[in-house]
Amino acid sequence: MCGLTQCSRINIKYQLFVLLCFTGDIIHQSPNNLEPQHLKMLLSCLQTSDNPLDRCRILVTLGNAAAFTVNQNLIREFEGIHIIAGLLFDSAPELRVQALNALNNLCMNIQNQEQIKIYVPKVLELIEMSPVNSDLQLGALRLLTNLSVTDKHQHLLKESVTLLLSLLVVSNETLQVQTLKVLVNLSSNPDMMDDIVQAQVRLKR
Repeated sequence: MCGLTQCSRINIKYQLFVLLCFTGDIIHQSPNNLEPQHLKMLLSCLQTSDNPLDRCRILVTLGNAAAFTVNQNLIREFEGIHIIAGLLFDSAPELRVQALNALNNLCMNIQNQEQIKIYVPKVLELIEMSPVNSDLQLGALRLLTNLSVTDKHQHLLKESVTLLLSLLVVSNETLQVQTLKVLVNLSSNPDMMDDIVQAQVRLKR
């Protein structure tokens, strides 16, 4: 016999084990075949699992699923954007990379951008603090590219133009191209032109 607390812990661990096993089956499904309950289960497992490898695989699956509009909406409705974005603060670089990739696909949805935009400061911090030419920098720039396609959220990058321009000097060709995509988006906005010019002047001093 076991005490109530011990039995509860055993039950929780068992439920988590079953959940992880079932999630393994879901992960191997085609992203466009995922049902709403599958997405709910993946998001739940992302929160409850403490295994970095499992969480990384789940993020890849969610990111692939987010390439489809119906899944973009469902993930938002299930509060999945905040769950995924929470991993931008994780200590494991690979988890942060996959979280950025998932958010990048989710960002293709205009309604999702309203939730994703609050994480721009963290995304910019990842660009600034991560190793040059890292997957983290590339993933962050891809997300900012999609978020800055329209002028609605471009003002969020107003204070980071100098950072973006500096990447053109120190980064490799792949990162330079991605940085230029963000800058081209920003340059289409007349309200941002002064910031871009002033940042160029500061860099030349």
